[in-house]
Amino acid sequence: MIRQRPFALMFLVFLLTAFCLPPSAFSQSATATLNGTVEDTNGAVIPGANVTVENVATRLRRQAKTSESGLFTVPLLPPGEYTLTV
Repeated sequence: MIRQRPFALMFLVFLLTAFCLPPSAFSQSATATLNGTVEDTNGAVIPGANVTVENVATRLRRQAKTSESGLFTVPLLPPGEYTLTV
């Protein structure tokens, strides 16, 4: 019975470690999604506006168009610094 104790203790430590890991550690991604709303100076949304997101280093451009409620989404952006033009 003495030999089973170290195994049981190691198993317990493993289980506690596995359950204490933050859930975000399992869902990390190498890309990001940019979401936003385009509004005028009075706060009214602008549907149909062209949105361009450009990576400063690579000049990679992604484009989107705002919805009826002024919302846009640009998915799957690699890490980097970007400029946004509307």
